[in-house]
Amino acid sequence: MNYFLLFITSMVATLLLVPPIKKLAHATGAIDEPNERKIHQGTVPRMGGLAMFFGCAVTFLIYLEGFEQFRGIFLGMVIIVIVGMVDDSIGLEPRFKLLGQIVAAFAAMALSGVNIDFLGGVLGSNLNLGFLSWPLTLLWIVGITNAINLSDGLDGLASGISLIAFSCFGWLAYQRQDMATFTLCLIMIGSILGFLRYNTHPAEVFMGDTGSLFLGYCLGTLSIAGNFKSLTAMTLITPVLVLLVPIADTLWAVIRRIREGRSPFSADKMHFHHKLLNSGMDHPQTVSLIYCISAALSIFAVALANSSKLKYLLVPLLVLGIGLFSSQVFGWLDIAKWTRRFSRKLERWFPFHTRTLLSKTSWRLVQAGAAIYAVTFALSLALAPLNVLFVAGTIVILVIYLAMTHQGQQNGQSYMIFSLFFLAAVIVLAINQIQHHQSDNLGRTLGFIEPVGFVLLGLGISGKIIFRKTKELFLSTPLEFFIFLVLVSIAIVPPEIRGEYDLALNTMRTFFLFLAFKIIALNANRKPDPAPAAA
Repeated sequence: MNYFLLFITSMVATLLLVPPIKKLAHATGAIDEPNERKIHQGTVPRMGGLAMFFGCAVTFLIYLEGFEQFRGIFLGMVIIVIVGMVDDSIGLEPRFKLLGQIVAAFAAMALSGVNIDFLGGVLGSNLNLGFLSWPLTLLWIVGITNAINLSDGLDGLASGISLIAFSCFGWLAYQRQDMATFTLCLIMIGSILGFLRYNTHPAEVFMGDTGSLFLGYCLGTLSIAGNFKSLTAMTLITPVLVLLVPIADTLWAVIRRIREGRSPFSADKMHFHHKLLNSGMDHPQTVSLIYCISAALSIFAVALANSSKLKYLLVPLLVLGIGLFSSQVFGWLDIAKWTRRFSRKLERWFPFHTRTLLSKTSWRLVQAGAAIYAVTFALSLALAPLNVLFVAGTIVILVIYLAMTHQGQQNGQSYMIFSLFFLAAVIVLAINQIQHHQSDNLGRTLGFIEPVGFVLLGLGISGKIIFRKTKELFLSTPLEFFIFLVLVSIAIVPPEIRGEYDLALNTMRTFFLFLAFKIIALNANRKPDPAPAAA
């Protein structure tokens, strides 16, 4: 099975479906108006999660034959999406929403066997749940569904958290050789990435309850599907760690509202993301911080699933990393002050004209390095395998589409720049294929030219960072945080896979090429300085 086809189909289908569903949201009255507990300004269509559902459904229908074991999960998806659509359009009482979630959960449990059967290694022995299996599974699925639903308070927050969680569950399923669950997680990742094109701040469309209930339900079921359903003492905590942020936020919200004498389903502005906003953080910083915490917990969970001995190293590092990051964000520790101090010293060492010259030289080096990679990529396509050609062509078309459609859209440039990471990755993939599988003159020529381009990129990017002080060069948006997550995740890939595919070297090549593309894109979109006024 070509997993890239599954991924790219779900992503492109979702990308193309969002615009007509925005029109459908307007026609059905699924519009989110600003009020005292809303953060956004102006009216925004909701029910955008319907695009993710149809993106997944289209991929299921095209590729997935023989996946009868997931028919209950798919039926539950349909039920939960209908509940969300009705709530987005005309509104539903909380009890009816809860009833719909319970029916969807029972569909997965009865028809797909999604049940937590026993807890292995708990209290020193295998604990068979018996008749408690169904209520515990129901509580888990409904609880996670509502946790994601309640976390949908900022642009891209619920979708980003879900993307991180599906990536973690997919990787764990792959390690366990549970390819069915891995396939479904991969499809979900593609559809979420397609939706994030329109859902990053400032969002053009909200997922609504249609999307948040859909994502929550899928996470609740897939986290205990397949080989996850018989949990051991270590894997018992894995899904809890991955989803700890929405779980903790939901539990605290329920406790808080009950203490105040309100319904647990009532709305307020006391969630974790609201507190971060009230602390002085802006929207992208708040979303990025929650992404960071979720990603750190997910990487921690994957590492623990591979080796429980890593906890003695990972727990202190995790606590230290979150502590330093939070200290910087909340102003308790000004790590950026060290950067400013170095910058002032640099200005004393190099006069203005010298810095300007070095910045321009760095820009030329970036252009030269990117040009070398472009030419090398074009040459490598002549001998690249058919599957590499297909991947390359699809990514190039996607980037061109995003470049053509981002004009006039506030978050379009952000996603276009994010897509450049995929373009850089496919260029490195094609070149690497030729270098390793072609021993003729072309292979040797590419093996000589590509390192020259890499050195030029490294020198040029370093110069742009030091002399131009391009602070928006990396991690300037929550979307680009996922690029950082991909790079960090290389650390937990088994050594034999890293060695077989040269992951460390190819990741570094991709990283530098992405930064070069971003520098070029930012320079192309930067408005020229206004001409001085005539005297």
